[in-house]
Amino acid sequence: MDTSLEYVDMCNCKEIKHLYWEICEKDPETDKNFWGYYSLGETWLPRQDQLQKALGWDSYELIYSFNKFCRGDSGMYGERGFLTENGHNYSMEQLWLIFVMHELHNKVWNGEMWTK
Repeated sequence: MDTSLEYVDMCNCKEIKHLYWEICEKDPETDKNFWGYYSLGETWLPRQDQLQKALGWDSYELIYSFNKFCRGDSGMYGERGFLTENGHNYSMEQLWLIFVMHELHNKVWNGEMWTK
Protein backbone atom coordinates (compact mmCIF):
# COMPACT_ATOMS: atom_id res chain seq x y z
CA MET A 1 0.00 0.00 0.00
CA ASP A 2 1.43 3.33 -1.08
CA THR A 3 1.61 5.83 1.78
CA SER A 4 4.14 8.15 0.15
CA LEU A 5 3.75 11.91 0.34
CA GLU A 6 3.27 11.98 -3.43
CA TYR A 7 0.31 9.60 -3.23
CA VAL A 8 -1.17 11.57 -0.33
CA ASP A 9 -0.89 14.74 -2.46
CA MET A 10 -2.54 12.97 -5.40
CA CYS A 11 -5.42 11.78 -3.17
CA ASN A 12 -5.97 15.15 -1.55
CA CYS A 13 -8.63 16.38 -3.97
CA LYS A 14 -12.40 16.75 -4.06
CA GLU A 15 -12.83 13.85 -6.50
CA ILE A 16 -11.21 11.39 -4.08
CA LYS A 17 -13.17 12.78 -1.15
CA HIS A 18 -16.33 12.13 -3.16
CA LEU A 19 -15.05 8.67 -4.10
CA TYR A 20 -14.56 7.89 -0.40
CA TRP A 21 -18.22 8.66 0.19
CA GLU A 22 -19.31 6.62 -2.82
CA ILE A 23 -17.24 3.55 -1.90
CA CYS A 24 -16.87 3.56 1.87
CA GLU A 25 -19.89 5.33 3.27
CA LYS A 26 -22.35 3.42 1.09
CA ASP A 27 -20.72 0.06 1.88
CA PRO A 28 -20.10 -0.54 5.60
CA GLU A 29 -18.04 -3.65 4.79
CA THR A 30 -15.36 -1.59 3.00
CA ASP A 31 -12.02 -1.27 4.79
CA LYS A 32 -11.53 2.39 5.71
CA ASN A 33 -8.26 2.05 7.59
CA PHE A 34 -5.84 3.52 5.04
CA TRP A 35 -5.29 7.17 5.79
CA GLY A 36 -2.39 9.39 4.87
CA TYR A 37 -1.35 12.37 6.85
CA TYR A 38 -0.12 15.67 5.50
CA SER A 39 0.61 19.04 7.05
CA LEU A 40 -2.99 20.30 6.99
CA GLY A 41 -4.78 17.16 8.15
CA GLU A 42 -5.50 13.73 6.74
CA THR A 43 -6.83 12.23 3.54
CA TRP A 44 -8.16 8.84 2.48
CA LEU A 45 -5.73 6.68 0.46
CA PRO A 46 -7.69 4.30 -1.78
CA ARG A 47 -6.25 0.86 -2.48
CA GLN A 48 -6.06 -0.55 -6.03
CA ASP A 49 -9.19 -2.66 -5.59
CA GLN A 50 -11.14 0.39 -4.39
CA LEU A 51 -9.98 2.43 -7.37
CA GLN A 52 -10.95 -0.41 -9.70
CA LYS A 53 -14.35 -0.68 -8.01
CA ALA A 54 -14.92 3.03 -8.64
CA LEU A 55 -15.00 2.39 -12.39
CA GLY A 56 -17.67 -0.29 -12.07
CA TRP A 57 -16.20 -2.37 -14.89
CA ASP A 58 -15.70 -6.12 -15.10
CA SER A 59 -12.19 -7.58 -14.82
CA TYR A 60 -11.71 -7.89 -18.58
CA GLU A 61 -12.62 -4.25 -19.24
CA LEU A 62 -10.39 -3.06 -16.38
CA ILE A 63 -7.34 -4.93 -17.64
CA TYR A 64 -7.94 -4.15 -21.30
CA SER A 65 -8.52 -0.41 -20.75
CA PHE A 66 -5.70 0.01 -18.22
CA ASN A 67 -3.30 -1.68 -20.65
CA LYS A 68 -4.43 0.57 -23.50
CA PHE A 69 -3.95 3.62 -21.31
CA CYS A 70 -0.44 2.63 -20.26
CA ARG A 71 0.61 1.67 -23.81
CA GLY A 72 -0.73 4.78 -25.50
CA ASP A 73 -3.78 3.53 -27.37
CA SER A 74 -5.97 6.07 -25.54
CA GLY A 75 -4.14 8.96 -27.24
CA MET A 76 -4.09 10.95 -24.00
CA TYR A 77 -0.34 10.77 -23.46
CA GLY A 78 0.97 10.38 -26.98
CA GLU A 79 1.66 7.38 -29.16
CA ARG A 80 4.14 5.80 -26.76
CA GLY A 81 1.75 5.70 -23.79
CA PHE A 82 1.61 7.12 -20.33
CA LEU A 83 4.43 5.06 -18.86
CA THR A 84 6.90 5.77 -21.64
CA GLU A 85 6.03 9.42 -22.17
CA ASN A 86 6.08 10.27 -18.49
CA GLY A 87 9.21 8.37 -17.43
CA HIS A 88 8.32 8.59 -13.73
CA ASN A 89 8.41 5.50 -11.52
CA TYR A 90 4.86 5.48 -10.12
CA SER A 91 3.50 2.96 -7.63
CA MET A 92 0.61 0.77 -8.77
CA GLU A 93 -1.81 2.77 -6.61
CA GLN A 94 -0.60 5.97 -8.28
CA LEU A 95 -0.98 4.45 -11.75
CA TRP A 96 -4.51 3.26 -11.02
CA LEU A 97 -5.42 6.63 -9.51
CA ILE A 98 -4.10 8.42 -12.60
CA PHE A 99 -6.13 6.06 -14.80
CA VAL A 100 -9.32 6.48 -12.73
CA MET A 101 -9.01 10.27 -12.72
CA HIS A 102 -8.52 10.17 -16.50
CA GLU A 103 -11.53 7.94 -17.07
CA LEU A 104 -13.98 9.49 -14.59
CA HIS A 105 -12.96 13.16 -14.63
CA ASN A 106 -10.81 13.62 -17.75
CA LYS A 107 -8.00 14.94 -15.54
CA VAL A 108 -4.24 14.38 -15.67
CA TRP A 109 -1.61 14.58 -12.95
CA ASN A 110 1.05 17.16 -13.80
CA GLY A 111 3.30 16.24 -10.87
CA GLU A 112 1.72 18.77 -8.55
CA MET A 113 -2.02 18.82 -9.18
CA TRP A 114 -4.88 17.45 -11.28
CA THR A 115 -5.62 19.46 -14.43
CA LYS A 116 -8.07 19.17 -17.33
